[in-house]
Amino acid sequence: MTQSIKQKKTIIIAGTGPGDPELLTVKAQKAIASADVIVYDATQIEHIIDFCQSKAKRVKINKDKTRNSDTLRKEIIQILADYHKTGKRVVRLKTGDAFMFGSGAAETELLFEMNLPFSVIPGITAGMAAAVYGNVRISEKKEADTVTFYMANQKNDQHENLKQIAQLLQTQATVALYMAENILPQIRDYLLKQKLPKHFPVVAVANASLPNQQVLSATLADIQSILNKIPKNSSVVFFIGKKVHSIFAAPNQSE
Repeated sequence: MTQSIKQKKTIIIAGTGPGDPELLTVKAQKAIASADVIVYDATQIEHIIDFCQSKAKRVKINKDKTRNSDTLRKEIIQILADYHKTGKRVVRLKTGDAFMFGSGAAETELLFEMNLPFSVIPGITAGMAAAVYGNVRISEKKEADTVTFYMANQKNDQHENLKQIAQLLQTQATVALYMAENILPQIRDYLLKQKLPKHFPVVAVANASLPNQQVLSATLADIQSILNKIPKNSSVVFFIGKKVHSIFAAPNQSE
C-alpha cells in the first residue's frame, strides 16, 4: 500500500521528530513543502511547517481529551479522505514517530479499510532523541542489553505494568518513561516497594533537541522533585537503569 510521495493522491503520514526542524527526514521535508493540505493536532508542529516554507492549507485538530479516542480518530481520517477525494495532496503530521505511541498504525488501518492509498514517513521518536541529545547511557556494552519504551499514561491501574518494569530494572535493562509526569509518585512508590534501591539512577531530558532543552539527574527516591526544575508543559523522557548516566546532567537538588 505504500506509494511514492510524487503521486498526487497519496495520503502521507509523517513523523516530525522531537522538535528541531532540521531533524526532519529529507522525504518528510519534501512532502510538507509540496502538500496542498496539512492536518495536525500538536501546536509545536506549526514551526516545522513554517521551516519547510509550506503554503499548504493548515487544518489543526483540537484533540479533546474528554472525547472517545476511536471516534476522534475516525473523524480525523474522514478529514483526510475528504480532502483526498478532491485531488489534494494531503499530509498528516505527527510529533516524534507516528508508530511510536503516535497511533500511526490505527490511522493507517482505517485508511486501508477505506481503500485509500497512503505512505508513511518515519520520524525520530522522543525517547531516542532525548537519549542522544542528553548523552544518556542507555545501551552501552556490558551495561544494558535491553531498552524498553513505556507509555506511562495509558492506564489508570499501573500495577501489572510496573511489576514488569521492576523486574526489568533488576536486570541489565534501561526503561524510558514517556508522559510519566502525572504519575511519578505512583511509579516511584511501586518500584521502591519492589526493593529497588532509593539511590537507583534516573536521568530526565526535557524538550530534547530544542533551545530550552534540560538534562537533570536524580535518584529514584527523589524523581518527583525533578519536575520542580522543568517548566510546565515540557516534553520529558525519564530514563531509569542501573548504569543510566549523562555527562550533561545537572544534579537535582530536592526542595
